Amino acid sequence: MYDAVADDYCYPGTTVLKNKLDLRDAAELSQFEAGISDARADEEAQPWLRNRA
Repeated sequence: MYDAVADDYCYPGTTVLKNKLDLRDAAELSQFEAGISDARADEEAQPWLRNRA
């Protein structure tokens, strides 16, 4: 994920940036981010979803 050593923005002992979901495994965080990005792209591809109440 993030290539740094002893960075305050990373979880201790990792190169994973701190995140709201507290995901500390780089592969797990990457998988989550890919899924969210895909879901958001699907919403943008379907304009009628944006107009829901």
